[in-house]
Amino acid sequence: MKKEVKIIIIIFIMLILITFIMHLFKSYHKVKYVINKSINVTEEYVKNKKNDYYLLRVKIKDKDFIFSYKNTFNKKKKILKDIKILDKDKLLCAYPKLIDDTYLDIECIVNDKLYSYESIKDKYDLKDLINSNSKFNKDKYKDDNNNKKSYKDIEVFSNNFYDKENIMVYNYKDLIKINKENATSINFSSFDIYKNNLGALINNYYLIPKYNKKKEIDTYYIIDILKEKKLELDFKKYKLSTNTYINGVVDDKLYLFDKSNINQYEINYKNKKITRIGNNKNAKYYNGSWINYNPYNYVKNEEKFSIDVDLDVDYKEIYESFDCFYFYNSKNEFYKVYKNNLDLVIYLFKFDSFKEVKVINNKIYFISNNTLYRYDQYGVKSILKRNEFKYNYNNIYSAYFE
Repeated sequence: MKKEVKIIIIIFIMLILITFIMHLFKSYHKVKYVINKSINVTEEYVKNKKNDYYLLRVKIKDKDFIFSYKNTFNKKKKILKDIKILDKDKLLCAYPKLIDDTYLDIECIVNDKLYSYESIKDKYDLKDLINSNSKFNKDKYKDDNNNKKSYKDIEVFSNNFYDKENIMVYNYKDLIKINKENATSINFSSFDIYKNNLGALINNYYLIPKYNKKKEIDTYYIIDILKEKKLELDFKKYKLSTNTYINGVVDDKLYLFDKSNINQYEINYKNKKITRIGNNKNAKYYNGSWINYNPYNYVKNEEKFSIDVDLDVDYKEIYESFDCFYFYNSKNEFYKVYKNNLDLVIYLFKFDSFKEVKVINNKIYFISNNTLYRYDQYGVKSILKRNEFKYNYNNIYSAYFE
């Protein structure tokens, strides 16, 4: 009898271990359920190398809403426990209540168009929804320019920075790293290089040539912006001309095309390796997947990698983030659409004019006039001001979160 009990205990422990291991390595689930008797929910959990999030599609009165959340729920299923609804004056709004009730994420539908909370909060009375969350802080939505700091010719709006946000500003012969607390410079050249054609920030590493006054580049710097240290990557084997430009960044690798020598290169900063992947016979192009490409298109047009997404709406430019695409149209309206739900387009904001748009860490950065702005769920906020942005803005900044 004792032996049987021991076997049962062992089996029970093994089942617990198997369940724990399965949970630990769980990377996806999709479940459908109903809350409040009439609201249908489709919940997807996704985990891969870089991302760990939930996507909720919620149907209310035959209208679809969609919400995304980082995984703070320990991979649990059915994270939506309730949903607050505002239905009046052709306005239908939804505020999900999750098992971890620390989120304020409201979406509204007006005339069958889906709006983010920030884009509509000043047009309609949403107090009933907001007041249902005691942790709501309206100050987070303010563009706070009160605490200004200066570094060289840059005005910094410190109150609008996140704690671990770093902005890199290209300054012709050095990089200026700016965060909430301070600013420092990292030198990469002994003379000014006006156009930043070959510099790129990938994670916390800035890749940029070691410039000299010759017509060829034989060394690339790999600059750790957190430690503010740089190492050199030898390019002498390939003789990279100064008539080179960036195709793009894919999977943390930088891709360059040398128009003079008709060669294409991949720089992998992680293993400190340079690989020639194209020549005058064939090159590579990335549009969501890799394809063979005519190298002379790169020579004639200086083409860069881009993605083409099959949407039912027109757009001018589109940018990929981990779970969604951001895009803007000819009216300067910005939108978001989730990759697995391309039929649900969410209006975010509109800006009179902008240039040098980048999507970093699910946030939209852009320059307008002399100011660098950032948009996220708390609205558009000014980050830096510099008169030089009026005249030179191409590849002039990058952002990184520690």
